[in-house]
Amino acid sequence: MTTMEPRIRLRISELDSAPLLRKLHAGFQLALWRESNRPTAADQRKLYAFLESAARVVFGGADHSAYWEHRQAEDFFGGISTFALIITPEGEAVGWGGYQALRAAGEHTLYLDYSGVLPEYRRYKLGSWMVTRFLRDELRPWRSLYVSCRTQNPSIYRGLLRCLGQNRVWPPLSGTGTPGHIATLADDVAGQLGQRDPIDPDSLVIKGVLSRMATKLYGEQPVSGQDDVDRLFGRLTQDDAIMIVARLDLLTLTQRAWVRLLDSVLPRRNAAARRASRTPSAS
Repeated sequence: MTTMEPRIRLRISELDSAPLLRKLHAGFQLALWRESNRPTAADQRKLYAFLESAARVVFGGADHSAYWEHRQAEDFFGGISTFALIITPEGEAVGWGGYQALRAAGEHTLYLDYSGVLPEYRRYKLGSWMVTRFLRDELRPWRSLYVSCRTQNPSIYRGLLRCLGQNRVWPPLSGTGTPGHIATLADDVAGQLGQRDPIDPDSLVIKGVLSRMATKLYGEQPVSGQDDVDRLFGRLTQDDAIMIVARLDLLTLTQRAWVRLLDSVLPRRNAAARRASRTPSAS
């Protein structure tokens, strides 16, 4: 029986490139690197080592080393608009995320990059707080904001659907009938990110896009606990993904919507985990 390699730990004090620090939630902070303060080459090596190690824990033992080698070859840190680490009050990294700010099909669009939070910290919903911070930084009163992400995780779709409603999240639950302008936006996002695999304009499925990974993205395939959403994602093979697109504006983000939005990205991956989270833990 194989054992998982020990996780590489990273403290923000070990990096020479000073990030922008922002309060996040429950004493945790967000360390941000943008175009004006890209990590140095030495810091990038430390970050890649942490990301590869942490991803193995976050995604149930799946080996993501080939994925991060590919991202490194494509100059991940040189291309992403914002990269973030979630750090504890003691300065240790326990999660990561980032986004690309794009103009896609004439619309201001955020492409949410690959992200994760270590399992022992998920009870704080730090990934959701992080994404909410990203949206708050980019949303303006005079324009809509489109959010896109490429994923196999139905819980992300389910959370956005609950928050925004069926007329603001694509593809439709039926799996077909995506409006033409949304399909064009999704295709434009993929093109700007250098993605060569074609997107089906009806279903927004990208066939075979994950085939270059050395292993499955998840050690155990995620489910959302909502039957129709899980059927939509159940059509995917282990090499496929869906390019989710959602539209937000300040009018739709009422207080109730913001609360739901905190559960819309990086939620727990199955209903059993959600039930367990409601069980009081010993102090």
